[in-house]
Amino acid sequence: MAKDRIQPCIYYAFHGADCKKGFKKVDIGRCKVCPKYQPRKTNHKPENIKIRRQKDKDRIDKRQED
Repeated sequence: MAKDRIQPCIYYAFHGADCKKGFKKVDIGRCKVCPKYQPRKTNHKPENIKIRRQKDKDRIDKRQED
């Protein structure tokens, strides 16, 4: 079973191209099993649990007011 690696590796160029690590004709599935995998940096931070729960509470309170 493949690991949950959604982001492509920093060495991944594009589908079907040679990887900068020396692998030939790489697709995103290869990054999931590669031992040299390093994910690309993203600016997206996961939402904090405390903030998410507060949003849910606010949404429920708004429904009850209506």
